[in-house]
Amino acid sequence: MKWIISIVLVVVIALLAYMLYLNIQEPIAFQAVKNAREDVVVDRLKEIRKAQEIYRDIKGEFAGDFDSLTYVLQNDSIKFENIIGDPDDPSGGEFIRTITYSPAIDSVRVLGLNLDS
Repeated sequence: MKWIISIVLVVVIALLAYMLYLNIQEPIAFQAVKNAREDVVVDRLKEIRKAQEIYRDIKGEFAGDFDSLTYVLQNDSIKFENIIGDPDDPSGGEFIRTITYSPAIDSVRVLGLNLDS
């Protein structure tokens, strides 16, 4: 009878030790998952910021929703200004200003932004 009680107690002790281990591991695993999800969210927000900056260069303001942001970035053009010479030169030196337009989708592709997500 004494041996049976000892074996049952050893099994109960092992079970309690395992439960203690799981209780310690649960917050650690949760923190790892939380950090991974935060990293994904931060990366997505950085992509949205880049897209919003391109939109602001085109329209002069930030987009109010993702539909207008996506539409403008797929269908509108960005203005690029090239200045040769110094327009702030006090001696009156001449400068040449050239304005060109490029499709915004090209800039989006160069930055590697995914407009579908």
